Amino acid sequence: MTAEQWRSGREDAGMTQVTAARSLNVTQPYMSQLETGLREASAELARKAAKLYKLPTALPLAELPKFSPDDL
Repeated sequence: MTAEQWRSGREDAGMTQVTAARSLNVTQPYMSQLETGLREASAELARKAAKLYKLPTALPLAELPKFSPDDL
């Protein structure tokens, strides 16, 4: 999930960061970091959030780093 999906999903579900964090068993500061893009969630936590926020299950994945042949 992207930072925007974390924030908009929670807001669309009518939840505060505190209530969402409690429901997902994480801290509010961690929730804030997810919503601002400072942290990336595990796939398991993202699935729990998608279910909690009633989001579509086919969310786009975070963009993978791009490597050139020179990087190898």
